[in-house]
Amino acid sequence: MKILLLTLAFAVLCASEISMFPKQFAKFSGNWLLLYIASNNTEKMSENSPLVIYVRSIDFDSDGKNITAKVYNKYNGQCLPVTSTGVRTQGNFFTADYAGVNHFQIVYVTGKAVIVKKTNVDEDGVVSKFIALLGRTNTVSDLVFEEFKKWTRKEGIPEENIVNVFSKDDCPVT
Repeated sequence: MKILLLTLAFAVLCASEISMFPKQFAKFSGNWLLLYIASNNTEKMSENSPLVIYVRSIDFDSDGKNITAKVYNKYNGQCLPVTSTGVRTQGNFFTADYAGVNHFQIVYVTGKAVIVKKTNVDEDGVVSKFIALLGRTNTVSDLVFEEFKKWTRKEGIPEENIVNVFSKDDCPVT
């Protein structure tokens, strides 16, 4: 009986957390910058890779089912504006089609920083894992950066694969 009650309590907790996500997402809409990214596939973080993006804004719709990111992608030194839309599949999991299929999850949030875990499956079927750190400004606390590094380790991504994206961002601020 105790196991049944515990299972029921857990199910109610999970259901209530999932229903809270749309309300929480709305407060994170707005201007964001991609500060750091790490991947198990360093080729996907090379100069002309479509997966190297310079984030400007992230917006959730009112019910939290869709996310729209306005970013720049650099190709041959030229900043190209891109708008990408993702769909919430459940809880804080999203899917977006951009340079393949991307499954991503918001894994850490403060008022000024977000850590996102992403898996990209490109057109050739190559699977790459990413951890991204976004900030409202161009700096985050040491505590947040340590949390980002913790997530890279958790995903088996070597620390030497961390790239300071913001230091290379010379695309327009819109």
